[in-house]
Amino acid sequence: MRGGRRRRVLGLVAASVLVAVGVGGCGGDEDGSCPPLAIAFLGALTGADASTGEVVRNSAALAVEDHNTANPDCEVGLLSFDSRGEPARAEVLARQIIDDPQVVGVVGPVFSGEAEAVLPLFETAGLPVLTPSATNPELGEQGWQVFHRLVGTDADQGPAAVAWIVDVVGPERVAVVDDGSLYGGTLADLATDELIRRGVVVAPRQKVEPGVRDYGQAVESIAALDVDAVFFGGLGDAGAQLHGQLREGGVSGPFVAGDGTYTGSFLEVVGQSVDGGAAVAVTCPCVGAAATDAQRAVADRYREVFGAEPLAFAFEGYDAAAMLTAGIDDGAHSRAAMARWLGDATYEGITKTITFDDAGEVVGGPVFVSRIEGGAFVPIAQVVDGRVVPLG
Repeated sequence: MRGGRRRRVLGLVAASVLVAVGVGGCGGDEDGSCPPLAIAFLGALTGADASTGEVVRNSAALAVEDHNTANPDCEVGLLSFDSRGEPARAEVLARQIIDDPQVVGVVGPVFSGEAEAVLPLFETAGLPVLTPSATNPELGEQGWQVFHRLVGTDADQGPAAVAWIVDVVGPERVAVVDDGSLYGGTLADLATDELIRRGVVVAPRQKVEPGVRDYGQAVESIAALDVDAVFFGGLGDAGAQLHGQLREGGVSGPFVAGDGTYTGSFLEVVGQSVDGGAAVAVTCPCVGAAATDAQRAVADRYREVFGAEPLAFAFEGYDAAAMLTAGIDDGAHSRAAMARWLGDATYEGITKTITFDDAGEVVGGPVFVSRIEGGAFVPIAQVVDGRVVPLG
């Protein structure tokens, strides 16, 4: 049974063409037929920050498998498109997705930069998008009709991270660093504004470049400023590099970062040098550890099938794919029909009750704070309306 499940799910994950679709009921057309339809995943599956994309794609594959197991005569395909996290490559892949008439919805894009690049293309094509992880707030401010986001934005996450820093660390001076990405820069800007608003001195802003292995200049500047904490806006590979070099440079205060570092690659590197306490804290507007029976069931299957922990945005990735298949089951068999269905739907996901406002933003959801302990991310608090609520 385990081997059979693994083969089937991995087959869905690796598909480069439409998975075989049967003929039958389950929300078929008026003539009773079940049209051959698919959803697409768009995000990084290779490259320095592939671990976030892999988690989302793998979780989406589990949701599609669940649907197809329950509806063997009306299966839905899952197509995977590896952007490597590069906006220019994502644009090329978006055109390929658009050109496939069987695709009626997209899980992703995973990162904000690639989402910004491809949303105009999907808007023109009328192809609905459900991103479980792109958190830049400006994405929801462009009037896109196809855009839907399953988590809160960095406008929530930046102030939430600062609330935790202020309440737990009580700093006088904080250094803020970003990796130059749309996501990282915006998150760092929002954190900077909130730190200043709350009376904390912000050291001169530093930037690091992903792919460059030596952050010595930024580290030396921060080390000379006697800061009480460092906030990092950016993705996991650069974050892990920065953390290690800060420690080597004598900067020992708490290192706080956003959901871009809530990844297996960041954990693998940073987890070797910290354990517990407030040494490293990571925020995420996503569900962290499984807290319900439904989440635990998905988490257990994820471990069984993929041999890894379902980290950031796993449950949101599952919900994104499950919601699209639910729309197909309810008769949304075209892109226009799916867009209408998503706009009207109230869907009971495993993360929350999902409904979207007129901008495509999900209604509700706290920001969670986790620390690294025992080689794992352990949720320790949630921030709701600026108030830090300890967990456990």
